[in-house]
Amino acid sequence: MAGPDVSGDVTTGPPQLAPEPVDFTELLILAAQAPGMLPAHRLLREHRALVPDEPVRAALAVMGAPGLAEREFAVKQDLLAALTPLSESPPDRVTGLCNWARALVGRKKARRALFHASRAVALQEAAGDDRSLLPAYLSLSAAMADLGDRAGVRRVLNHALDRADGRPTSSPHDAAEAHTQLAALCVYQDVRYQEALDHLAAVRSLRERGARTPLSESALRELQARAWEGVGAYGAAVRAFRGLLAEAADDGTGDRRRQITLWLARCTAARGRHRESLQILLAETARSDAEAAPQLPQIRLLVAKSLLREAGEAAEGSQERALRLGEAAHWLVLCLFDSAGRHLWGSVGEVFLSFADLAVLDGAPAAAADCLRDALVMTTGAAQDDEPHPIHLPPRALAPFEQGQVAQALAEKELDLAQTLAFACHQVRVSNATIPQLTVALTRVRMLALQRLSRIAATERERAAHEAELTTLYTDCLAGDAWYVVRDLCLPVADHLAAAHGPAVAESHLRATLAAAGRHERSDDTVGMRLALARLLAEDPARQQEAFDQLWECRRLLLAQRTNDHGAHSWQEWAGQTLPVHEELLALLLAEGEGPERLRLPDHRSAPWLAFELHEEVKSRGIVEDRSRLPLPRPASAYLDPELLASEASLLPGLRRLLREADRVDPGRGQAQSAAMLDRVQKSLAEKAAEIGRAAPRHERLRLARGIGLDGAFHLVEEHAPTEGLVLASYFIGERHSFCFVIASGERRLHIYRVPTTRAALHTAADTIRRTVDGDPTAFPPRPKIHPRRPVPLPLDGLRGLLPFQDVLEGRELLCVAPHGPLSVLPLHALRLADGSHLAERAALVYTPSVSTLEYLLLDRPARPERVLRVDVASLEDLAATDTGQGFDDSVPEALEGPRTTVLTGTAATPRSVLKALGEHDLAYIACHGHSGEGEPGDAALILTDGRAHASMHTSAALPDALPFLLRARDIGTTSATPDTVVLRACSAGWHDPAHLGEDFTGLTQALFREGTRTVVAPVWRVNQHSSAELLDGIARERMAGEPLWRALRRAQRRLMTDTERPWLAHPYHWAGFIPLGDWR
Repeated sequence: MAGPDVSGDVTTGPPQLAPEPVDFTELLILAAQAPGMLPAHRLLREHRALVPDEPVRAALAVMGAPGLAEREFAVKQDLLAALTPLSESPPDRVTGLCNWARALVGRKKARRALFHASRAVALQEAAGDDRSLLPAYLSLSAAMADLGDRAGVRRVLNHALDRADGRPTSSPHDAAEAHTQLAALCVYQDVRYQEALDHLAAVRSLRERGARTPLSESALRELQARAWEGVGAYGAAVRAFRGLLAEAADDGTGDRRRQITLWLARCTAARGRHRESLQILLAETARSDAEAAPQLPQIRLLVAKSLLREAGEAAEGSQERALRLGEAAHWLVLCLFDSAGRHLWGSVGEVFLSFADLAVLDGAPAAAADCLRDALVMTTGAAQDDEPHPIHLPPRALAPFEQGQVAQALAEKELDLAQTLAFACHQVRVSNATIPQLTVALTRVRMLALQRLSRIAATERERAAHEAELTTLYTDCLAGDAWYVVRDLCLPVADHLAAAHGPAVAESHLRATLAAAGRHERSDDTVGMRLALARLLAEDPARQQEAFDQLWECRRLLLAQRTNDHGAHSWQEWAGQTLPVHEELLALLLAEGEGPERLRLPDHRSAPWLAFELHEEVKSRGIVEDRSRLPLPRPASAYLDPELLASEASLLPGLRRLLREADRVDPGRGQAQSAAMLDRVQKSLAEKAAEIGRAAPRHERLRLARGIGLDGAFHLVEEHAPTEGLVLASYFIGERHSFCFVIASGERRLHIYRVPTTRAALHTAADTIRRTVDGDPTAFPPRPKIHPRRPVPLPLDGLRGLLPFQDVLEGRELLCVAPHGPLSVLPLHALRLADGSHLAERAALVYTPSVSTLEYLLLDRPARPERVLRVDVASLEDLAATDTGQGFDDSVPEALEGPRTTVLTGTAATPRSVLKALGEHDLAYIACHGHSGEGEPGDAALILTDGRAHASMHTSAALPDALPFLLRARDIGTTSATPDTVVLRACSAGWHDPAHLGEDFTGLTQALFREGTRTVVAPVWRVNQHSSAELLDGIARERMAGEPLWRALRRAQRRLMTDTERPWLAHPYHWAGFIPLGDWR
């Protein structure tokens, strides 16, 4: 078989060469001096006797020799190509053809490269040489990639890896290169993030065996982070981007730092941390301004979108909304100038879409429509001499620039802002005209604009025209596998079609998308589409089985995603993503009438049984996961090896330390090594748990954070119910459907109730109650704080439907509630029962994050606290308002005094001293002011002293120089242990501010549970100093006397409710603010 075609490289005239060579290396040195490939080939052929049987591979082995090493890369490639026709070995000729094909790709001769690479693959197939298998296919994929054949590259490399799998002679370096190429293709072009994670896992494994990769370690971690973002593992992505950002600080231009900052902020916002995301972006813009460096337009656009989101959350017509809209407009105009100046087509279109959002929020629908039409225009081309299209910006967008430096600079040149923008945008359209067809980014912008215009079209004709083009573009995207557009537009288009033409048309649209996903092997990325289809099908009783099957497939896909993402998803994140699926499953399983009986269920469990276990599957998974990493009681089995148990236990401290390091806000440069070590420790722990599980299955289930089943819940209630009786009520609060699952001691029966509320309604109720108590200075007129002696009624009447199990509660005095969503901060014990009494008068109320969490909390036997910690810290405001200057120090429960008590008061109570003391005591009573975190649960804090001075009660992590005074939730993770019971008399310390649906309990509560605390008593609003001290004093006194917590709480509450000398104490403000969470014993 012939080698590369060398006839095209003809150089006339005989070459002037050195004396006769004596070995192959000297021959190569002489050939490298030839003036072209053909003269080199002639010289090599004339000295055929010095040429070995496999000359290409032999030449590769000596390319580092003096006389060759310093030669240009192109000369070496030509030399290898000249040797290929002289080879008598088919595998060696394959190597030569592969090298020549890659050389041609580098010289932008992709079609010739494809020809030679195809010859290499055919020859390799005939020769059957494993060593050249992957190089042949890698050269073919390189040529196909240069021709833009993404599907061909993916098909070729996957085929090659399948063939090479298990063949010992295949090079691990080539395998690593193939997996790396596929990962990059999946992330940057093909939108196949789960597949990318699989390839990156293979690369990591090959690197551990010494394989080299074409990408640096930093580039591989960037790929990993982008893939994690794609599958929704935002926590892992944030940690990876933080590590990359620390490395990018040395980037001389700052370009890489800005790009990573953009990705970091985007993932942070996707986690629900919108305020933190905005702070990251603003810090980067300030740094770029200080460096006089060009801003990244996408950063400005993301800042504007964050401000628009805050404007949407503000009350309509409020000053806050107007302020946020003005700020957003400022950033959008800057972004428009920047994007137009750089001819960033997609960004310009995105800016006009955001202008439309701004106009809608500003109550200007006509201006919004104009902006959407401008977005359409910006996806088209124009000739240089065409008249610029006039730009329509909302009035609020132009207002900031009518005065100031921009307006002055334009006036000096006799230019108008609108005309200037129109000219800049026209230049973008001129650039668009050079593109043969719409890019993916432009297609996405155009489709988003068409979809929104279809909803607000003034005439039926206009709406039909927009819809027709939208449908055509969407069909083209499906056919061309433009999944980046499809995954963004599928659901908005379905919603529009359902509203405009009915559910049947939307159903056809969703089925067509799912069929295309199947053809393009994208079924693992169809959860949202299947969920939307199931919701449509569920409306028809005759098709509820298909709806259930679609939902069950969604659950399977989500479980498989977490299993296959190599530890990226936490259970908490996974629960948040799957919650809508579980909500619809519960609605079908618990539907009234004949529906559930007709459903074919996946196993032997009945519909109610399956519903209970599904609802528990998605509740407080983060805390369950945290508790699974703490020591567990020794299993009662005689067949267990003590060394195996000790080996498992020895892994736990290191695992928790690695997890804390992974969650640090400012990770060090060794993050990649820590991540690899974390992966190994988790795998080792799972293996040991499985081994222990052969003799102790429950131990394995607890260690691997598998939720409790209904049988286990029945057993839990019977085992731990007090003689007075126990009711366990576990809620599921959804966007459309809510349920309550109830188990009572003394009967093996599951009661299930539909609850007439939604997540949004409870959010509103919780916020209203909190504002009633805490006051709201931003309202108009400002709302004052509740008056201790003349308290206004709490707005609780609309929440009475939350207690549908009052008949089950008869004769039982302890109610344990596993709340869900905003229910965790509502004082259920203050609700009125049917007879007009408060729930607290009928039974004691305690909370638990979930039934599965409760199982962990009740594992150890309760013990009377022996070592007690008292912390009392006044604020500056307290010191100014009291004669003694003691503030909180005046109200220390006397019951906590004793020989085993440690007292930290005043300036002795610093974050460091309190943190150290927490690990040395069984019960901690902390009286100080608190900070809820302002949207960032990790910043929820106790306000202490810095060792020299007290702090203001308004201190927060957002204030400069505040950290020395704050014991934050994120700091609690740095200690080795926490007390079994923690009582926090710190305002709002029990308030939870979840960022996404998978979180219920956050801030200080979550931090304490993570480190081993079994019970937390904390307020959900700003409590009164005196009544709260009296309440907690009563609890502490009885707790130290040996009474269980639930009974001590109930007695303390009843004392306040029945105080005839101070009737105002009967108001729930004084006794309902504290909600015990965890072990009630």
